[in-house]
Amino acid sequence: MTLPQFIELPGSSVYQHPFPIEGMASQALLLHADYKQLTKTTDLWLNSVPGCEYRYVPLLPFVICNPVWIKRILWTPAGQGWMRESDFNFAYYVACFKGHEFQSIAVAQAYLIVDNPLTVSTGREIFGYRKVFGQMDYLAGTYQPTAASTWVIKEAKPDSELELAEVARIIPPPGWPAATRQAEWTDLKHLAELAVGDLLFDAFTAVSHLIEMFKAQNLPVVYLLQLRDIASPTSAIFQAILESPMQITKLHSAWFLPPGFKVQLTNYSSYPLISDLGIRVDDTGAAEVALGFQTYWDCVLQAGRVGGMGGGSAGVPAD
Repeated sequence: MTLPQFIELPGSSVYQHPFPIEGMASQALLLHADYKQLTKTTDLWLNSVPGCEYRYVPLLPFVICNPVWIKRILWTPAGQGWMRESDFNFAYYVACFKGHEFQSIAVAQAYLIVDNPLTVSTGREIFGYRKVFGQMDYLAGTYQPTAASTWVIKEAKPDSELELAEVARIIPPPGWPAATRQAEWTDLKHLAELAVGDLLFDAFTAVSHLIEMFKAQNLPVVYLLQLRDIASPTSAIFQAILESPMQITKLHSAWFLPPGFKVQLTNYSSYPLISDLGIRVDDTGAAEVALGFQTYWDCVLQAGRVGGMGGGSAGVPAD
């Protein structure tokens, strides 16, 4: 099938990929989560597109709180400029199957707040990133996010107005240093000791797959890209499962964070972080960090592939 040429419109906020990324400072804070709830969320999100030949299953009972400071994002063709982005996302690893055969590990980013409105539109339209625009608190003198706010409906009722509210905040241990010691990919084996529950793989096999993904310096990211139909509001005129590799081009450093971190979370009606992902929290809504890393790398968000297509785009008529 020959695709039509994309119409580049003046003033458009959708840039062309691949996207070279220079200087990604990322914290990975692993939070305990309910595996059955992660499975329900994954089935609704990634396993509901008609005709998709792939199936996704959560790899481990953890959600990653991932505050990121990206110093420079470039786009294609090169030489047109650059932009900065900080984001605050909640992700988890999934195993991809084709039929009954294991294919690969991918990252599924379920909730993603960014402080750059242009990367919201670009990420949503090209990949299906679940990005929303928000505001952040930053570590002094940097753009490393420590808290994130976005626009939410706190409680679903007739008189609830959309409002800006904080949805997540990192609580570091008292007097914490930047990091404790250099980390290696094999340090992820510790996750197998922390993982409990009725998992698809045994924990050590799951972590072994994860380590191999990182050693290859290729992190596939899986998305649902869909557009609501204008004539039938409950239908999708376009719907597809996509995968795109985040290729690490240079790993500058990777460090363990000290123990004692927590993440303060909320569970608003329109942004149910805790209940949708099954994150384990205490009575105050705080989640203890099971394991924390700080990484700094360069990468390229590459062109991807379509795993399955539904909606009007696949010849499925709207109701």
